[in-house]
Amino acid sequence: MSRAAGRMQMNRPCNVLAGVMMHAAARRDQGLALSDLEQGLVDVLGVFVSDEEISAAGRIWRKASPSTSAQLFPAVVTALPVEIAYTFDDLAADLPGLAAEILAQPNVNIVDVSTLESDGSVDTAEDVDAMTEYGGSAVTVLTGPALDESARAALTGVNIVPKSFSCVRSTPGEAGNDEIYWVCGAGSDTEQQTEYRSAVFEGLRTGHVRDFPAGQPLFLGSLHESLILNIECWEEDNGAIFEELRKQLWKISQQAAASAKSIIDHGESSDAALAAVVAVVAALLTWILGWFTNDDDLVGERSIAITAKALGYAASRLTDGPSMPNTPGFTWDFSSSEGHYRLVTAADAAPDQNMYLRTWSADRGWSGESFVPGVRVGTGAPAVGVLNGTLHYLHREWNAEEFTNAVQWRTYDGTTWSDYTKTPFASETPLSNLATMGDHLYLCYIPWPHGGDKLKLDRTDGTRWNGLASPMGGSREHAPGLAVMDNTLYCAYQRGDGIYCHPYRSDGTWGDWIPAIPYSKDAKGHVLAAYLGKLHCVFRDSADGLIWASYDGSVWTTHGAIAGARSPATPALAVRVNMMYCVHRGMDGVNWWSKFNGARWNTWEKLPGNDPIDSPVMTVFRDQLHLFYRR
Repeated sequence: MSRAAGRMQMNRPCNVLAGVMMHAAARRDQGLALSDLEQGLVDVLGVFVSDEEISAAGRIWRKASPSTSAQLFPAVVTALPVEIAYTFDDLAADLPGLAAEILAQPNVNIVDVSTLESDGSVDTAEDVDAMTEYGGSAVTVLTGPALDESARAALTGVNIVPKSFSCVRSTPGEAGNDEIYWVCGAGSDTEQQTEYRSAVFEGLRTGHVRDFPAGQPLFLGSLHESLILNIECWEEDNGAIFEELRKQLWKISQQAAASAKSIIDHGESSDAALAAVVAVVAALLTWILGWFTNDDDLVGERSIAITAKALGYAASRLTDGPSMPNTPGFTWDFSSSEGHYRLVTAADAAPDQNMYLRTWSADRGWSGESFVPGVRVGTGAPAVGVLNGTLHYLHREWNAEEFTNAVQWRTYDGTTWSDYTKTPFASETPLSNLATMGDHLYLCYIPWPHGGDKLKLDRTDGTRWNGLASPMGGSREHAPGLAVMDNTLYCAYQRGDGIYCHPYRSDGTWGDWIPAIPYSKDAKGHVLAAYLGKLHCVFRDSADGLIWASYDGSVWTTHGAIAGARSPATPALAVRVNMMYCVHRGMDGVNWWSKFNGARWNTWEKLPGNDPIDSPVMTVFRDQLHLFYRR
């Protein structure tokens, strides 16, 4: 039996999502309508295999004997007739019953940081043995004593970095020749995400210790109650598929996390709920990885949830390390039949994550940055726009009581910021920019909860918001873009094969969708503006370059990369008088800006003294550019 098969069999109660994926493939093969959960899982699989292979997997599921299926998957899935869909509500109902079995597994642990030794070692000898027995996989929730009010208020963000690792036991038959590298995907309950991939460390053998280069975080961002890291240690260069798979699974895990509330409601602690959700998503990751990789090259994999309580306690406990002395640290084991490595991480407070504003005027250029008062830490970049001489500001904010990403709204008259008002809607996805048409301001997003991929268009007259019917479906990962041209609002959204536009006319009717922008299939975020009688779109390509395209009312023309621009985040675009301005967060972590005069882009110039942590946003207010960014 392969390690992957062994892990699946031993992790049977955790394999509910893996089973639902196979159940969904069978339903799809039969031409049955899929639930949102089923469709999401099939979409993940479709990134890696063909439609024919998905259908074949579905047929295998239908033909498998009950006894065979029962060895790998829980009965809540194997006993389900193919005619019946499995939904997020079913997952919420089933997880409480599975939680006890999941938490009974020796490789699933809830660890209180206040009980750790001074070196921060998370695992006992028994934990390492269990990880090895379970094929190198482990799930850990790191928790701690309750935080007092002041400590909780101070913990708005965290920076987790790899410090060093040691080889406890080298790969069999490879003594002195281990080539190890690390991959991590991390995200928090504010949907802050960080991806990490180390260089390859060569020539390793038992007893060796290696330091990681400074400045590359496993996670950097905000959190409310918890963050999750998926870390893998590879003996060969097979982690690329893990990086892509983690991106695809993130959208599923975000929705599955809502099911944790159901476990809490059934009497389990929040830490137990978190452990159960992390375990079922980790098992799905293991299931799909087993299809595509040589698991003999995988030393170990860990899914780790770290709570705010753990981080708050860790801030008071210091350890010394070879790379980053005097920082709170944790030590994690990665052990299997393929070797044993020990990873040391450091955790400290992230830089203050406040909202800042710069303005640009023709006579003075860019102002210095000013702090925007009263801004609460939101989820992702805000949305800004202007209506009737007032600047409007919206952002998503995690509401733990309602378990939603509620959208908060405030205004600015040029002197004073208003208090926040909670809008009547919540969003699963990053918000679009705000666009003005007539007497209304428009916003586009996917509603929470379980909005599928259906985009919703909302508008306000400055006093209240009203939802509009929408025929559009868009990406959960990237915000849609809005722009107004010739009394028509254009909504640009990412689909599987590119960026599409849908026009919404001022008379309240929708026009036909506009075919995808050429070469936008792999776009990773886009922004839209109307300038000189054309729509202009700037989007990130797969290599983080910024690509510029325009639409003349008939066809899109892709003009290619804007020279000198690469960004890890969606750029900002705005038009003032007779110029179009673009600001992007560079790969060096600093905002850069340029302007377009209808014929060419200026050379990019750096905006000094800022370290934004996500996408900038920009609008024109009182004849000045207003640039907002969080740091």
